Amino acid sequence: MPGAVLAVHVGAGDNVKSGDKVAVLTAMKMETNVTARIDGKVARVLVGEGDEVAVGDLLMEVDARTH
Repeated sequence: MPGAVLAVHVGAGDNVKSGDKVAVLTAMKMETNVTARIDGKVARVLVGEGDEVAVGDLLMEVDARTH
């Protein structure tokens, strides 16, 4: 279902852990939290607040941490 980006909580260069809230989407008056799927560093944020998005759109890229 298409929606809109309500908030982006991270920027390029930020470190995230799996489960961290990175953005909030809104569709049909409901908010959905978007969380990081992996630990890593945000490489690029591809959306901004107010942008329209569809199912399957890439919102950001996170480079996995390597030990």
